[in-house]
Amino acid sequence: MNSFIGRGLPLCLGATLLAALPAAAQRLPSLADQIAQVTNSLPASSQTVITRLGSFSRLSDGEWRFHAGDVPHGEDPNLDDRGWPVATPRSHAGVDALWYRRWIEVPKNFNGYDLSGARIWFRFQVYANGPMPQIIYFNGRRVALGDDLEPIVLFDNARPGDKVLAAVKVQHTANEKTFGGADLRIDFAAGRPNPEDLRQEFLSAAALLPSLSTNIPADQATLYKAIAIVDFKALDAHDQGRFDASLKAAAATLVSLKPVLQQGTFFETGNSHIDAAWLWPATETVDVVRRTFTTALQLMNEYPFYTYTQSAAAYNEWLATKYPALNQQIKQRIKEGRWELVGGMWVEPDLNMPDGESQARNITASMSASAGIRIRSAITGRRRRSIKNPGSTTSSPRKWPGTTPISCLSNCSGGSRRMAARC
Repeated sequence: MNSFIGRGLPLCLGATLLAALPAAAQRLPSLADQIAQVTNSLPASSQTVITRLGSFSRLSDGEWRFHAGDVPHGEDPNLDDRGWPVATPRSHAGVDALWYRRWIEVPKNFNGYDLSGARIWFRFQVYANGPMPQIIYFNGRRVALGDDLEPIVLFDNARPGDKVLAAVKVQHTANEKTFGGADLRIDFAAGRPNPEDLRQEFLSAAALLPSLSTNIPADQATLYKAIAIVDFKALDAHDQGRFDASLKAAAATLVSLKPVLQQGTFFETGNSHIDAAWLWPATETVDVVRRTFTTALQLMNEYPFYTYTQSAAAYNEWLATKYPALNQQIKQRIKEGRWELVGGMWVEPDLNMPDGESQARNITASMSASAGIRIRSAITGRRRRSIKNPGSTTSSPRKWPGTTPISCLSNCSGGSRRMAARC
């Protein structure tokens, strides 16, 4: 079932909901809060459908057992861990090495939905002042090693009743560990309509119609009709075919709203928030910038429509000085309009402690004739035309110190006053 609004729904749902909020309400509420707000605006019967459709996208995490300290072959499926204590969400586990274990089974009745043929992904979450190294085993076989790991396929072409023993070893850390459990995301079987896509289409339509429609009552009636078509009675009767047919019929009903909803255009661009200095030396930051920019360039080679935004003029100077060949590639992408310089500051700011004079100098260091000419001509060939602050903890415009000259916020960026935040 193809999205009638556009591709990439999971990525743009948050932007869709945020854009639909009144300007006075745009205080970057969480995605969960935005979804709850939109869902609660629907009739009770529609809310029930939205909620149940949302129950199919992830397996619930079950009971994990853990062992403080190392243990020989903690990944062995035959190891008896019944005497190990149970790890509760957000529990703390000291600094020593740990083992976590859990048997994960594909349910025979997943809220009525048959998961046959689905792909189920696994991502383990444990933190010690940030992500930490993990060694992950499935049925005694090591499948991943590293920190901040991407999701791993747990079940491919799943069958109800399939089981896997997931074992995770985490190493000794300087800080206390916090257990976050596992995220078990579901990709639905090929050939079946996707309940999660349809849920997101319902929510996007509910959020956008009040601002885009010229006949709100009629268009909302069409939306409610589409939602009502979803047949959970068929699912409760274990009739997967009839349930899938109802999803397709609901999506077909939504097609009539396509011209209205496609009046809204959303632009997505890549961005990496890189702290110039935090818990590592400056040399490591330089390497992070090099690897991040290399990845962005590679994505541009793979995806012709991919664009990237980059702040912090200091990073351009590092690349031009240390990696001139890489910088030449960046300059070419800037000329093509696919690499957009934003930020208007030498480095991304801390708005909690530095005063207004510090913020002004941060801006002028990037925009002034002396530094700016060097960055524009020798490094990127382009002047930055915007102010951008992506830090989630310092993103509120209210946090700009009262002593920051307004002329810097409105004029130092060349007349474009743009402020953005990471959500």
